[in-house]
Amino acid sequence: MALAARRGFAATVEEIYAGDTAVAAAIRDGRGRPLGAINMAALRSRVTPEAVARRHGPRAMEAAPSISQACGTLGEHEGKVISMV
Repeated sequence: MALAARRGFAATVEEIYAGDTAVAAAIRDGRGRPLGAINMAALRSRVTPEAVARRHGPRAMEAAPSISQACGTLGEHEGKVISMV
């Protein structure tokens, strides 16, 4: 958790699925409370966990504030699950 806080994103290797590596950055509300996360995953057979963290960690961090800001404009939906896919 401390490393994720310093980097601005979390990285996992096969946490849920065998062969999966992923990074994620927090999506926050207007008060800084976590609402969810943006996640980017790849297969370990195609890329190393280090490469995923190096390439996609910064991308997740860059995208998270924009999504957080957009979520702030959806105040009437607070407390509800919202998919922005």
